[in-house]
Amino acid sequence: MLELLVLAGFFFSTLLVTHAVVQYHQAKGFTGIDVNKPRKPKIPEGTGIALIPSALAGALLLAAWNPSERIAILSWGALVSAFTLIGYWDDTSKKKLGWIPRTLPVMAVSIAFAWMHAPSMEWVLPLALFVAGIPALTNTFEGLNGWATGSTAVIALFSVYVLWNTPYYFLSLITLAIIAGFAVLNQFPARMFPGDAGTLGMGSALAGMIALTQEHGLYVLFTLFYLPHLADVLGFKFLSNAKDMSQKKFAPYSVLKDGRIAVPEYADGRIRYDFAKAILRMLGPLHERHVVWIIWGVVVLNGLFWLAVTGRF
Repeated sequence: MLELLVLAGFFFSTLLVTHAVVQYHQAKGFTGIDVNKPRKPKIPEGTGIALIPSALAGALLLAAWNPSERIAILSWGALVSAFTLIGYWDDTSKKKLGWIPRTLPVMAVSIAFAWMHAPSMEWVLPLALFVAGIPALTNTFEGLNGWATGSTAVIALFSVYVLWNTPYYFLSLITLAIIAGFAVLNQFPARMFPGDAGTLGMGSALAGMIALTQEHGLYVLFTLFYLPHLADVLGFKFLSNAKDMSQKKFAPYSVLKDGRIAVPEYADGRIRYDFAKAILRMLGPLHERHVVWIIWGVVVLNGLFWLAVTGRF
């Protein structure tokens, strides 16, 4: 019963805060164009800042309830807030930040967090790369309504399973509820874009939580959960479009009259792949939500596979 109350409380509170941020950004004209719709609607972006109140509330509540883990849980709340603010800084900058201004604060925060929670000194750098890498992968696994938010919610659900009977079980429930509540308004047809604030915030919540366990096996398992993300950024984007992996120079997809999306025709005849375009290349034009459902399915099957392989079923 307590678990259901925690899930419902943080789900609906995050949904309400996200809705308020959406309304505020809409009123202020902080919007982006949804290029994958025939009418190209403008919708609020950078709404990931809504993650901070729920993350801090969850951290404070758990710190009060479990004093023995107070420092760890409060540092998790600080980590999520820091990553979200870094993303929001990038979202709201009039000129997009280069990779160095974005990477330096991310690595500084990651190293500080790893220094506090690494199981031993030799694990500080690997753990810092893990804490920085998971949000980065979450940030790149994006491009369609619900793609990143839904995939992250799936992995958050796996985290609840693997953290059962650990001191961080309720933290995993809160994280799942926050991500799921935030994801609602990003589902097709999206009423908001999460922005870097959202993707970095969600990714850091999961990475930080797993880092707190100090279990090497969980570091590896969670990295394996992100194999579809790695395939997207290294197997597709880097190999086919290394100079424009964020896909800013060309329209990422063609939008047909019936609303389906397809692989665009490039002037040089060379396809710039990502995970979604690989699916479209195999199956032909599809509605946006159907592509995203397939991606979610891949993330689910990948997670179940590695849970089975590692004997965690």
